[in-house]
Amino acid sequence: MAASALLLAVLVAVASFAVSFTGLNAAAGWAGIPRPLRPAVPIVVDLSILVFTVAAVVARARGEDVRLAWSSVGFFTVVSMVTNATHALSDGNSTATTFPALVVGSFIASLMPLACLISTHTAVSVAVAPPQGSKAARRRAERARVDQSTLLAPEPSPASSVAAMGSPRKAPAIKAAADSSRPVDVDVVVEMKQAGKSHREIADTLGTSKSTIQRLLSKSVVA
Repeated sequence: MAASALLLAVLVAVASFAVSFTGLNAAAGWAGIPRPLRPAVPIVVDLSILVFTVAAVVARARGEDVRLAWSSVGFFTVVSMVTNATHALSDGNSTATTFPALVVGSFIASLMPLACLISTHTAVSVAVAPPQGSKAARRRAERARVDQSTLLAPEPSPASSVAAMGSPRKAPAIKAAADSSRPVDVDVVVEMKQAGKSHREIADTLGTSKSTIQRLLSKSVVA
């Protein structure tokens, strides 16, 4: 199933690139670029969409910063869409006999770079899996660990309960000290980091130290 989805996504990406090639190649002539060099323009623009989409998906799977990659994807996609739409509106070879038909044709032409982006993202997402598995699998594993720790927790003995009732109750501490020996799931740490949490916020939420969070994230990146 995954192989079929990957093959279809690649076919859509190739087809959309081939259609978009015409508009970008014509735009190269508008820029005064010599005819032998004009094919370089669609190659640079549309292949940049492919390259930066792959880079963004891989970086996201590794838990790395993806802002530059996605910004580049958005920029080159908009450039390609506007160029294809303009070419469709101004090209004398269009068979449209009415203005609405010409508008629809230009809209379809502008969809080609977007189809290239979406199909590439789909193909790479299928091919590149996160190093710790899918989010659903990590959530199931985390719930299983929590349930197991709850079942294995020792019940208080009657003697300790009586002693606790008889002893004066102490005022709760304002903030419990972080226990660096407490087991922390690296998958949960990676998800919280990807959600934009700082090391300190993750450490406070999971009840551990900031150095432990930094060590787990560094190991996750190396892995």
